[in-house]
Amino acid sequence: SLPTPASSSTTPLPPVPPVLLSTSKYCIEDIDLVKLQWEAAASEELGRGSFGIVYRGIYDGSPVAVKHLQLQGNPTEHQLKKFSKEVKIAKLAAHPNVITYYGASTGKCVIVFERAHCSVADIIHGGNFLPNGSSLSEISELLSVLSDVCKGLSFLHYHGVIHRDIKLGNVLLVYSDPSPDCFVAYVNYL
Repeated sequence: SLPTPASSSTTPLPPVPPVLLSTSKYCIEDIDLVKLQWEAAASEELGRGSFGIVYRGIYDGSPVAVKHLQLQGNPTEHQLKKFSKEVKIAKLAAHPNVITYYGASTGKCVIVFERAHCSVADIIHGGNFLPNGSSLSEISELLSVLSDVCKGLSFLHYHGVIHRDIKLGNVLLVYSDPSPDCFVAYVNYL
């Protein structure tokens, strides 16, 4: 089963590394790192952005995406502030068409999200990621994805979040239950 959003977690948190105590206003430790299986060197890379690399991981037995922030040495005040802002947005963005946030750790420089099955870019570039060989070629499928994206963006805009990087790789697809023929489009907002 997927973990619940971290804000409802009652699991004790690991101690904050001493290096971060001087910038404690940006420290975030709201995920149980013992339950997170991930190592940058051994995990499959799912994507890259300007501030980090996203890897495949497992949290408490469920598949997740782990965004690892690429920092050189100890994080600077600016980097911690940016990290804190990303987490604040992620916590706010609880919507059916925005990818789900599970938790973060400043000490490990990771943010953990629900793992999607694929992106629209994966489908367009020839990947067969959808069930039953679907390829988003039907107008009804395309309209469904577009509708989901608009709902997710509308929610973010209502809360003052401007995406700034809408592209096919940031439109993620997750199969919805109970039918494997249906999927929901999510906006990856970070």
